Amino acid sequence: MEKVDVPHRKTFIAHGRFAMREIRLRVARAGEHGTQVITFEHLAARLAGGFAKPVDPDTLRSTIQQVLPGTALGELDSIKLLPGMLDAAADTLQKAWLAGIDLPSRAADHPRLQSIARLEEAVLAQLPRCMMRPADLVAAAVPRMRHAATLFGSIDV
Repeated sequence: MEKVDVPHRKTFIAHGRFAMREIRLRVARAGEHGTQVITFEHLAARLAGGFAKPVDPDTLRSTIQQVLPGTALGELDSIKLLPGMLDAAADTLQKAWLAGIDLPSRAADHPRLQSIARLEEAVLAQLPRCMMRPADLVAAAVPRMRHAATLFGSIDV
């Protein structure tokens, strides 16, 4: 049986669509086969394994739109059906998740945090099981770090 030479894997981590497109174009022009361009969230999701994936903005927005009318938000109840609330809620949850803020444990600090924690609870209950917050992806990925070299090869940020 003839041994097939597998190209070396290489992974680029990019932040944002424009950076991903630019790197993909450069890699394609250079003919660098075996190269992948992904975000930090997708790197963690791949390492976490299974069907794990980060919460994407469209799914987050549609889930918030679904749960917002029926969720008691305390001090935010009076504005939850106003235009712009959907975008503000999605941005707030994304920023809290990226900052690693544990909303339920901080809920007692301020009524607004309690409102956001209630919204997060309702959203998490409705999200598809495969979708995970950044902190949850990292928690699932860290025990599988030994597979990183096989999955990604060399990693450039």
